[in-house]
Amino acid sequence: MDSIESMTIEQLNERANLLASEIDANDEENRVYQSELNRIYARIDSLKS
Repeated sequence: MDSIESMTIEQLNERANLLASEIDANDEENRVYQSELNRIYARIDSLKS
């Protein structure tokens, strides 16, 4: 990959958009994982009672 210093404004915008979309996708994935973890821990707690 080119260094940021050698990229055009167009290339910089494209790269920024790609990175932002990856971050958004990871945020959604993390929410799904966290939700599942919460359900797992709730189930563990209910089985201990």
